[in-house]
Amino acid sequence: MTSLKQQVREALAGVCDRVFYQYPASFGEIPCAAWRESGNREYARADGGEYLAEVVYTVDLFGASTGEMDQIARRVDAALRAIGLSREYAGELYEAGSRLHHRVLRYRGVTDGAGRVYQ
Repeated sequence: MTSLKQQVREALAGVCDRVFYQYPASFGEIPCAAWRESGNREYARADGGEYLAEVVYTVDLFGASTGEMDQIARRVDAALRAIGLSREYAGELYEAGSRLHHRVLRYRGVTDGAGRVYQ
């Protein structure tokens, strides 16, 4: 199965101080980001095996204000575009119980086993 997890992990390493895989360990310190591979499907086969895969990555941002989310979202967008992924969704939520602003970003790409990304 083809994946870009390592490239995504490296790309997101500097977007904010706290970046987690899957879900934040704690909401005690914000802003923070969490990412995951939310989709991976065979896109094309060659010589009897998978040649291309469509991969989807979701990034959840949590912060105290929409302004804070805007800044981090721009850095996430630049970082994931730099490795060839394209944004397919962005949505904003406000979680009243925790009083956190939550932005969801989703990126996709088609990749081969060597890590090249095609759109």
